[in-house]
Amino acid sequence: MRAFLFAGQLSETPGMGRDFHEASADARRLFDETSERTGVDLRKALFEGGEAQLRDNRIAQPAVLLVSTLAARELSARGITPSAVCGYSLGNYAALVCAGAVSYDDALSVLLAILDESNRR
Repeated sequence: MRAFLFAGQLSETPGMGRDFHEASADARRLFDETSERTGVDLRKALFEGGEAQLRDNRIAQPAVLLVSTLAARELSARGITPSAVCGYSLGNYAALVCAGAVSYDDALSVLLAILDESNRR
């Protein structure tokens, strides 16, 4: 049995996702789409920004979902698939995407709606 555990917020680090971005046109496309939807240049934030910038929920949360999803896709492309998935806190979104229970777009939409609601309070 193989299980994937997806980490939550505070697992983000400057530079995360760079290998995926450099190696894959599909990863670059997902970076671009996610950046467009969030209104944040995630490539710039992750590759050129610092830890302080990653403390911003509007950057950290979509970035963790994005990079976790890319990691799962890369493993799947190499024939490494899980029998079970689970996530810790924010990692639940990536776990649901990996399991095929929701699409990446839907997971990102829910995450962005929650962030918008939190910012209104």
